Amino acid sequence: MARADLAQGFFLAQVFRGFAYPWRGLGFVYGKHPSLIRYTVFQVLLTVAVFAAVIVGWSASYDSIAGLLWSRPESAWLVWLWYLYRIVAALALAVVGYFVFIVLVGIVCAPFNSKLSQKVETLLTGRLPPSTGFADEVREAIRDIRVALGKVFFYAMVMLPVFLIGLLVPGLGQILLVVFGWLFTALYLSLDYLDWPLSRRRIGFGDRLSYLKRHRWPMLGFGAAAFLLLWIPVLSFFLVPAAVAGGTLLFVDLGDRVEN
Repeated sequence: MARADLAQGFFLAQVFRGFAYPWRGLGFVYGKHPSLIRYTVFQVLLTVAVFAAVIVGWSASYDSIAGLLWSRPESAWLVWLWYLYRIVAALALAVVGYFVFIVLVGIVCAPFNSKLSQKVETLLTGRLPPSTGFADEVREAIRDIRVALGKVFFYAMVMLPVFLIGLLVPGLGQILLVVFGWLFTALYLSLDYLDWPLSRRRIGFGDRLSYLKRHRWPMLGFGAAAFLLLWIPVLSFFLVPAAVAGGTLLFVDLGDRVEN
């Protein structure tokens, strides 16, 4: 894809172009360059483990959380309303569990994502991206986890109030949780999975946000596709390698010079 095509044109066209990149990343790793599969094993296993942990946590906490907000009423006609509340609460907590899954996967897979992105960029450009020796790689792994935790803190500060509204305000709260949660999470995912080539160039958080703003439409499309992949059974377990590879593909195609 020509770089000019990503930089210009109607914004919907840019959104749809960005939407293709996680799928392109999936094909790049598991179809075009199967030698990369060995760099994805830990991500897939960790994603499955986190998914199982979130499901178990949701199942164990649902009754206590829903009951804390509203216990079963004595009145017969209120019971029907209570049942409706239980359904809405289950959906809201499922959405919360989904966002928790996204955040945890980003943290535990961080060191492996960096290595995969580096290999993808080398294959794309024919050049070794900014890299270092073993000691620096250890420092990079520690920094990757620290950056991932920083992004989680930023995400939590924005989304926690939305989570609370979604749980406490029937109807409108769930709409806000789904609509705003989808939009913000899509942008968060796009920045998260383009983070690795940006990190290798020592780009600060403020400059990363500027990068996101400059390329907001393809980034939104990319994040929306990554969001969608998480809902597809089985494929969701391969989201992380696909999105890391797709994010690196998008970074290279954008051709935006961000080096300090």
